[in-house]
Amino acid sequence: MNDFIEVELNDKVLGHLGYSKKEFIRKENKNIHYSNYNLLKDNVIVNCLNIPKTYTYDGKNYVITKIGNSAFSYCLLTEIIIPDTIVEIDDYAFYNCDFLKNIIIPQSIKRIGKGAFCDCHSLSNVNIPNDITEIGDCTFYDCVALSEIIIPDNVTKIGKEAFKGCKSLKNIILPKILKIAENTFRDCTSLEFVNMPNTIVSIGHNAFYNCKKLKNINISESLQRIGHHAFYNCKKLENINISESLQRIEHYAFYNCESLINIIIPDSVNIIEASAFRNCNSLINVKISNNISCIANSTFANCNSLENFIIPCNVIEIDKMAFKNCFSLRLNVPSTVMKIASDAFLKVLHVEYRGSAIGSPWGANSMN
Repeated sequence: MNDFIEVELNDKVLGHLGYSKKEFIRKENKNIHYSNYNLLKDNVIVNCLNIPKTYTYDGKNYVITKIGNSAFSYCLLTEIIIPDTIVEIDDYAFYNCDFLKNIIIPQSIKRIGKGAFCDCHSLSNVNIPNDITEIGDCTFYDCVALSEIIIPDNVTKIGKEAFKGCKSLKNIILPKILKIAENTFRDCTSLEFVNMPNTIVSIGHNAFYNCKKLKNINISESLQRIGHHAFYNCKKLENINISESLQRIEHYAFYNCESLINIIIPDSVNIIEASAFRNCNSLINVKISNNISCIANSTFANCNSLENFIIPCNVIEIDKMAFKNCFSLRLNVPSTVMKIASDAFLKVLHVEYRGSAIGSPWGANSMN
């Protein structure tokens, strides 16, 4: 197509093709109006759009190679067919296309921009071309009907909030990315299984926040960090195998994982932050790293089924409410512990300690 001029599809090009957008107020709330657009051709509303490869306007030939920024945002289209001349879908191209159910993306696409399908609430299935290497921030944010997606092996980066709020998504197989960004799968409340490659070194904060049905996740053998609130409120999570590469578990990482029964924290971990396992009320057995020096604030608070826990000799500080309401626990605190904060053992029925720690009362039956 040497004689064709490359163009991106935008309002001007839509005009060349005989289309126009008509704004209307879809709903109004407290003097704020929410607008959508009908796509019209010959004054007839278009629901299914088949984008042409080429067109002629004013004596010149054009080939459409890109869908421009926000080109169809807020349009009430239900189906779109994209030709194989297009190599890029720009940022927010289909943002808030609330009734878009089907879209065929050709293998020619090399880039899908951030927020491209954000708030497409009716989109149930979408194919990602094999040559895509990055899924941008918020690309499928709040696509609440999206139940299945296959991420190609060539993808090396998934942006933050990429699948946040995809409430119908059940399973995900991740390609060889280096990290799971913050909020990537937050509020994916139907997600049950995640297959994680061994390339991943970091799980960002809130990555699986409120994934209430998540039962199983294969943890990367290269994982070094679990970010704060990463598995917050994953109520069905039963097992998690932590590799010996892990160094840090941040605050509230496993908060309210109420089905978690056993956990082994390897010696590679040197920091466990506050409330990391708080409210894990089915947790019975914990093997904690020997290289932890402090059991932080509320780390195991309200783990009322916890029975087996040995405090390592390297621990020198137990922070406030660390074992609060661990009713089933019998603790033998090493004399090497030099600081015990107030209420560290509140309602723990049996604690033995013969050291000289600073800090009292401890909220338990203790021996000095």
